[in-house]
Amino acid sequence: ELNMKSYQPKYFGHPRQIKMAAKAITEAKKPIIIAGAGVIKSQASELLQELAEKAQIPVTMTLLGLGSIPNLHSLSLEMLGMHGTTYANYAVNEADLVIGIGMRFDDRITGDTSKFCPNARVIHIDIDPAEISKNINADIPIVGDVKNVLIELLKEVKAKKNPEWIELINKWKNDYALEYNRVDGQIKPQQAIEAISKITEGNAVIITDVGQHQMWTAQYYKFNKAGNFCSSGGAGTMGFGVPAGFGAQIARPNDKVISIVGDGGFQMTSQELMTIMQYKAPVKTIILNNGFLGMVRQWQEIFHKKRYSSVDLSMNPDFIKLGEAYGMNSLKITHPDELYTKLKDAILNDEPALIEIV
Repeated sequence: ELNMKSYQPKYFGHPRQIKMAAKAITEAKKPIIIAGAGVIKSQASELLQELAEKAQIPVTMTLLGLGSIPNLHSLSLEMLGMHGTTYANYAVNEADLVIGIGMRFDDRITGDTSKFCPNARVIHIDIDPAEISKNINADIPIVGDVKNVLIELLKEVKAKKNPEWIELINKWKNDYALEYNRVDGQIKPQQAIEAISKITEGNAVIITDVGQHQMWTAQYYKFNKAGNFCSSGGAGTMGFGVPAGFGAQIARPNDKVISIVGDGGFQMTSQELMTIMQYKAPVKTIILNNGFLGMVRQWQEIFHKKRYSSVDLSMNPDFIKLGEAYGMNSLKITHPDELYTKLKDAILNDEPALIEIV
């Protein structure tokens, strides 16, 4: 039995609160769902999708909630927040009802909490009462396990349509689609993630380390299933990617597992390539090598007037030689023309591999 004073979970939502939430959903003209990791941990993604479709509510996801609803679903707004899509952030800003499900309204989502979802009433569903109204005040709190709450909520919610709201959101999705500048002869990191997504049809188990590559993965990998994404949220621990990729492959031996890492984080735990080889785990470790601690450099650029400090990784080792030293199939991709074909060959075979994309 858990004996943690700060954690007192409750498993079933209060019926009165659930009825109030259903009434608010019925009355809302511009509702939006924010789905977090709790949806996946509760194995409630099908129920979430059922609720979204029944009441025509667009769904945006936190980093760790990715996959709660398929990225390419017509009601999906993908990730929101600092590194999220423009249309997800616009929708939350414009919404008259925000339904937070299994998430904690962390600072990467909200920014300035006084300006977050300014026009909306808030329904917050979470198993942990300590999370309710901690960051954003909940008008209708429901403390309970997400799956149990959604089962009951679906009984109360009436089918409805929100055509004007959906039309506005679709316009934003079209006007502010994710985009990046392409440069002849250079591989863009977004392009690499798009290729991985296409090759695996959005069905691989994806692990990331922490940094820019993590956010590009969140933006450009089109997750098709719940429970197929694992990343270090919260403290954001660099070095997570390689050992977590190995762990995921052991846990899901019959699935394609890909660990996407940066050149900085990779070097914190690269010695775990030995473990991968020792256990013959066919995980693919893909390094997006941009020669910098990219995320830290980005913050120094934007918030600290380009006062760069300790972010230049120009003395990176030869990653291919390092992989080969462990006896691992290792290859380097440097040109966009070879990106898809080389990645496809490496990803679709059943051997462990280290793939460096420059």
